[in-house]
Amino acid sequence: MSPTQVLRVSRFDPASATSKEKQIIQLDEKDPKETLGDIRTILRDNDALEAKDLKSPFCEKNGSDVDDTMPFELYLTLLGNENLSEGDLDVYFKSKKIFTPIDQATKDMISEKLDLAFQQEPELIKKNPELLTSSFNPNEWKAVKGEISHVADLTEREWSVIIRMNCLLSGHRIMTTQYKRDGEPMQKSLDGIERSPYNAFKIKAREFEAYEISSEGLYDPADKSNKEYSFRIPRFRVDDDSSVTVVETKTSFEKSMADSSFSETSFQVAASGGLFGASLGVKVGGAKSSSDNSSSLKAREESSLIVNYNYPRVTLYWDAKSLEVSDECLYDIQMVQDNKTLNSFNEKYGHIFSKRVQIGGRLSSSEKVTSTQDASTQTQIRKLKANASASVSSSFFQASASYNNEKQSNESKSSDAKRLDKSMAWEATGGDTLLCNNPAQWCSTVSHYENWRIVNQDEVVRLYDSSPSFQKLRGLTEIWLNTLKTIKQNTLLLYSAMGNLLVVMTVSVILRNL
Repeated sequence: MSPTQVLRVSRFDPASATSKEKQIIQLDEKDPKETLGDIRTILRDNDALEAKDLKSPFCEKNGSDVDDTMPFELYLTLLGNENLSEGDLDVYFKSKKIFTPIDQATKDMISEKLDLAFQQEPELIKKNPELLTSSFNPNEWKAVKGEISHVADLTEREWSVIIRMNCLLSGHRIMTTQYKRDGEPMQKSLDGIERSPYNAFKIKAREFEAYEISSEGLYDPADKSNKEYSFRIPRFRVDDDSSVTVVETKTSFEKSMADSSFSETSFQVAASGGLFGASLGVKVGGAKSSSDNSSSLKAREESSLIVNYNYPRVTLYWDAKSLEVSDECLYDIQMVQDNKTLNSFNEKYGHIFSKRVQIGGRLSSSEKVTSTQDASTQTQIRKLKANASASVSSSFFQASASYNNEKQSNESKSSDAKRLDKSMAWEATGGDTLLCNNPAQWCSTVSHYENWRIVNQDEVVRLYDSSPSFQKLRGLTEIWLNTLKTIKQNTLLLYSAMGNLLVVMTVSVILRNL
């Protein structure tokens, strides 16, 4: 059959002797189609059969029943399909009767006349009629209206509140852990990421004309002098489309970046060494693994699946025209003279910086998965999305765990152990997080700007690459040129341009000083 063939599924109604098309399914070339029993499996997998139709028999166009063991090609011939390899294919099934025939005893009871005459006229009860009231309260499931913050109306001071609460002008520090094997220190391993509380940048003031200012009290409407106003307001785009994303993480470092709202592309690049040089991804990683010469064989893979329900409000763009180095950061850059001071600078201001940040609210579910087959990942993702969808319909915060342990042995002393650990939890980012178990109340709290938090970060670069045109740093060029002369020629240099400033780091320094 052609891979583009479709199967038209129709239901035959015995009562009216008519057929009605119910669904169209695109056939997969790999699906077995030997008998009508195989076709029933395809219909069931594509949700083409309702619960009452799961055992309904196949039939011809006139309603004649056909057994599931009949070859599918023979069935198509009965329907009049001449070319089985091209064109649309049809299949009919007969709906079951909803009502059963009435027996004779029931018919006799119905035919009897009811005695409706009162033997004694009853007294009327004087009472006003009362209708039963439903216990269902739609207000418990309806999102409550809250105070809405319109992005275009936010003042310079309100933007300052958003930026300071989320540390949007700060970099991220890479956290590492030193492991030992047989008492000897091993290569440091990337364990996580956290945002620095120190601002490396500040927003540049930009000019606004009077008609662009929608906030009240910031200008005089009677002023006709075409005066321009200067405000430290970031460049933004309203971005309030909800979305659902699924991210799979393999290491604790990727899990930390996902929890910090970095996009999947960003932390994959970071984990492979794209942000820290070509050699970093090769040297960092295997610190926690161990092996021996025993005869046992173990295959184990652990990963975390994260489902993010995003409720963004606005996307901010940090480029060279929007930012400038803060005075405190500029002073600390001038103090950098060697590896020790460079390490202190990185610990204070971070190693990486996100140039595009999306803020709003987010609900996250995370599930830890232990798998021995790569092919099971997609199935697990679909299952997790289904579990998350079921959970979000009732509550935004819940946790569950299951455990199974089975051991078998025989006289040959061979053993087989299987173990499954699974956990799932919900958490809210942004909004009033105290209401994370009350979805109706929580949704309304995302509307106010003071409750906006980071829901996604992208375009991640090294802190030194965040802007190529910092004018104030040109005077430091000579300092770094002198530093270059002291570094051995065989050392691998990683450098980046910040205006005319060259920041030079070696791979060994990165791994030692992160």
